Parts: sequence; C-alpha cells; structure tokens
Amino acid sequence: MKRKLVGMILTAVMLTTLFTGCTVSDGSSETKVDTVQEEKNSVEGETQEVSEEGVSEVTSTGNVNTSDFDDYKRPIIKEEGLTLAYIHNLAYNEAEQRKMGQIKLECEHRGWNFVEANYNEDSEWSDTFKNLITQGVDCIVITNTESMQAKSPVIIQAREAGIGVYCNDSEVVPGIICNSTMPNGVATEELFYKIGNDSKWTSDIGLLTVEATQVHTERIDPVEATCKSYANMNVLEKIDVTGGGSDFITFTAETVKTWFQKYGTQLKGVYASCDNTAYPAVEAAEQSGDLVDPDFWVAGIDGGSECWARLREGGYFKYNYSQAFEMYSHKLCDVIEQIQVKGLNPGDAGCDIGYSGDILYTYGKVVTQDNVPDVGTNVHMLFDYYDPDPDSWCNWEGTYTVSE
Repeated sequence: MKRKLVGMILTAVMLTTLFTGCTVSDGSSETKVDTVQEEKNSVEGETQEVSEEGVSEVTSTGNVNTSDFDDYKRPIIKEEGLTLAYIHNLAYNEAEQRKMGQIKLECEHRGWNFVEANYNEDSEWSDTFKNLITQGVDCIVITNTESMQAKSPVIIQAREAGIGVYCNDSEVVPGIICNSTMPNGVATEELFYKIGNDSKWTSDIGLLTVEATQVHTERIDPVEATCKSYANMNVLEKIDVTGGGSDFITFTAETVKTWFQKYGTQLKGVYASCDNTAYPAVEAAEQSGDLVDPDFWVAGIDGGSECWARLREGGYFKYNYSQAFEMYSHKLCDVIEQIQVKGLNPGDAGCDIGYSGDILYTYGKVVTQDNVPDVGTNVHMLFDYYDPDPDSWCNWEGTYTVSE
C-alpha cells in the first residue's frame, strides 16, 4: 500500500492535467537546433523528377512541393542528420516514457538528433509547438493530446514550413502525415469480452473516461454500447475524470467512493479508459470496506511495470489491455525515414503508408493476474511480433524491460 500511495502522489504532483515552457534536452543522441533552419534553407527548393510510372523520384535532398504527397508542402528530405522533435506533457507517465524512450532509441540507431519539448497545460501547447517551428526542426511527433481538431491550424503552419508532423498514439487531423497506435475500439472490446465472460455477463459497472481525447472515447463508448446488448450488464455511472480539474486522481477516487456509498456491493466493477484512472478506483475500493463486493474488479488500458506489479499483488486491479507502445514508435520512425530520409511519398513502393493521414495499427494483449509478465522480461516478448534474432530491433541495448 505504501508503494501504491507514493506512486499515486508522484503522479498527482507531476501531472497537472490528465492527458496533456519548451524544454530542449542535450545528450548523446539529442541536440539543440540553432543551425537547423539555416541548413534547411540551404537545400530547400531543389528538384524532383517523376518517372514514367508516375512515382516520384527524389534527385536531391531538397524540400519540394509535390501533388503526389498531400495538400501541404512536402516535408524536407535529409539523408543525414535529421532532427526529430517530440512534444508531450506526460514526462512522468510510464506509457509516455515508453513511447518517448523508444523514439530516443530509434534516433540513436538511425543517426538522428532528438529534441524533447515539454509543456504543462494544454493552453501552452500552441506556443511550445510554434517554438519548434521557429527552431527549424525537420519533423515533429505529437503524442496522446487532447482537442486535436483545434490544433490543426498550427500543425498546418509547420507543414507549410516543410516540417513533417506525425502522431504517436493520437488523433489524425489535417496536416498529420501518419499516426501509429492500436485499434482502440477493437482492443477495448477484446478486454471487455474477457471480463464479460468471466462475470457470465452479469455485472453492474461504472465507467471512467476523458471526453476531450479521442482514444478514451474510442475505448469507453463501445463498452457502454455492448452493455446495452446484455440484459444483466448495466452501466450505473459514467464520468469524465477531468471534471474535477487538474487533480483527476482525487476527483476519481472520491467519485468512486460515492458510488460505493450509493450502490454498495451492487457495483461489481469499474472499467477505466487508462491505467492512471483505474488506480484511483482501486484505492477507493480499498478504502470502502464492507461496501465492496468480494469479487469486485477494476480494469484499465495501457500496461507497463506499475500496472503489472499491481496485477501481481492480486488485489482489485484484475484486468488490463497492455499496449505495444514501443512498436508504435518503431513503425512511426520507419515511416519518417521512408519519407524524410529516403524521399518516398505515401503510396510509393516501400512506403508503409498508402496516403497522407494513414494510420498504422498494432495489437496489444489482454493481461490478467494469471499471465502477468515477470520482472526482467524484455517488453517485446509480451507481444506476437517479437523477433528473437539478437540483431533485431526488439533486442537493442536499452530496450524497455519489466521492472518491479
């Protein structure tokens, strides 16, 4: 319990919002980009030829317009020294650390420069993003971000500056070249069908979501709809956990406590759109004594060492859909390399996306207290794509491993 409490306090302190100042980090694979814009300008405007087959062929490392790409300026092509910026506000969230950690690892192996841009509040996002445009990075990766539709104009501004913009597990809006994520609706149903079968489709439950972020509504809305198809599966309550402001942990825990006071043992489970909102529900159950059904369960989506440690403890946290975050980042970097290093366009032979705005999907895995991975496990081994070849990217030194 002490470990849980410390973890929850750290999360509450460091995350001022649930799922949403620009800091540039230095390191072996990272760089500040004071001279990048000058380098970009020196190559901008060179030529591109079109073969008889109609497939674009890059004849230089220039930044060119092409009707084969999309409605915006084609991202710059740099055979060497590409600078990738990663914009996020979840530096102490394990899921975000895994995505960004793999991006850093990819940059090291591909010879790219890495720039980290961190913001605290969603209101700071635009200025942080514009700062990256001013610095002249070559591409920007946006991670799980709220209200993406409102951010499209500044994304297009970056595109018109010749900067490629990509999503790592976020919503595709005009200007985004590619997103890499999981099929959230399919994943949530796979998890919920496991829960439904275990409960013989007889449960009254509560739902926790984040209405402003697409992936969360994708995960909760199908569950709510499925409950309507079963006579004995009922949604008692559903809340947006951001309704209490930036302190979502306290708000969620107090709300779930009121559910126990209102429904008692009638409440059989709480299904959360992510692990970080599942944990406060677990704490609420642990503090609600006899009001809690002995078979009460909490389910979340994300996975990672904290999640798997909680599953090993055998408490109320019983179900999880674990995401292959590292594969999201790997696939995305493959696309960036194809487009901005090799000069391919979407739809070209050898390009992993068929059109600008395409989405690459990777399935995760339902994890319960019965199949939780052991401490020290290479995270890739949890998923079906794992390649045991020691030279595979799955076995790079520095790969995320399961910790206590």
